[in-house]
Amino acid sequence: MVQCGARVKIESFEFIPGRIVVRAGHSITWTHRNPWATTHSINSEDGLFESPELMHGEQFTQEFHKPGTYRYYCHRNSFMSATITVLAAQQPKKLPMKATMAAPPLGQTRNEPHRMTTFDAFVHAASLNQTSVVQRWIDKGHDVDHEDSDHHRALCVAAQNQCLETMALLVQYGADVNQTEVGGRTPLHCACAWGKLEATNFLIEHGADVDAKDANGQAPLHLACQNGDPKLVQILFAARADPYVADEHRRIPHDIASYWKRLEAMTELQNYCEHGYRQHMEQRFVLAMQGVKRGLPPGIETAIFEFLA
Repeated sequence: MVQCGARVKIESFEFIPGRIVVRAGHSITWTHRNPWATTHSINSEDGLFESPELMHGEQFTQEFHKPGTYRYYCHRNSFMSATITVLAAQQPKKLPMKATMAAPPLGQTRNEPHRMTTFDAFVHAASLNQTSVVQRWIDKGHDVDHEDSDHHRALCVAAQNQCLETMALLVQYGADVNQTEVGGRTPLHCACAWGKLEATNFLIEHGADVDAKDANGQAPLHLACQNGDPKLVQILFAARADPYVADEHRRIPHDIASYWKRLEAMTELQNYCEHGYRQHMEQRFVLAMQGVKRGLPPGIETAIFEFLA
């Protein structure tokens, strides 16, 4: 049922209703009614809208102008997700005309429904960890890196849902672990945004770039800090992620963790910057100096080490 405006209640760790259809130009209002959670947030998967953290009883309203399907979730409880379908604004009815209706152009039929393409079906199967279906499409010569009609890719959605068997199958057949989908996100961005530890480990083990940036200039560490799981941050630091990488608004991961009040993630950032990162940079400096044929001016090398200490 198409609604002019809609309301969503957050109760018992669910968005109710879980699927809403509205027309472009209308808004949706969320209300935190879950007595078992201190805060909730509303965050779209593609980053188009996000709310501040809502306390019990607080509301957030978002107006939608562009038709499409949007999936959103709560960052603090990332297992909570729902969808919004925005239809084009309804056109005003025209007065009836006496002229007869023209026949459709050759090869075109009226009211032809949208059909799922083979790429849509392939990506959908990957998101559900349906390895047998994915294998059949691969056996038919399907390009494992091809995007669907919504610009999603199989490895990205598999990582987002931690479909490890499907991820392994896709990589086995040559899927690029650094491919990008809608919003410029890599599979590692998707895994970190949704707090998927095993998927994150898998991608890093298979060569994922831990400092790759999406369309907003954010690295996986930015998204891990927004998610807030300290183990996720630890995994990225073990792979030498840069704690000072900045997005297009010059925000580093610590800024993101601070804004979202991810205290455990902030602690991991602080500990790594004080200890692990300095040791890592000292090692890189020593290696760089091995390739310098001429010595640095007196005192320069000492000053650099004192700064790193």
